[in-house]
Amino acid sequence: MKPLVHKFARRRRSPYARRQPAWMKNVRVGDVLECYDGRVQRIVRAVTFYACGALWGVEFTIKHCSWTHRCHTIVDACRLQSEGWRPAGHRVRLTRPLDRRIAREIMDLPRTPRLDCCDVKGIA
Repeated sequence: MKPLVHKFARRRRSPYARRQPAWMKNVRVGDVLECYDGRVQRIVRAVTFYACGALWGVEFTIKHCSWTHRCHTIVDACRLQSEGWRPAGHRVRLTRPLDRRIAREIMDLPRTPRLDCCDVKGIA
């Protein structure tokens, strides 16, 4: 299965490209990001970049049940930066069957979810 990396062709320059830390241009699927104090760690499931190479956002599995019942959530680069997210320094291989189901769910977004938020609750 292809890594989930999306590129925006419509907007060539990001308004935040100059202010983004260097790690944001190199984030990949499977990278582990941690919050400012290091207590919360999340695995990147999909990445979206602007055409200029700046990060638009990442997708994580959802932490708690949602009214959308989707198993993933999108966090944009501004929120990552303002909340102090940074790379933990390692990457996880997403090869388990549940990882493949989550990736399929992210790729097939505009339909009714097959994998519910309760199915992935508690997974980084």
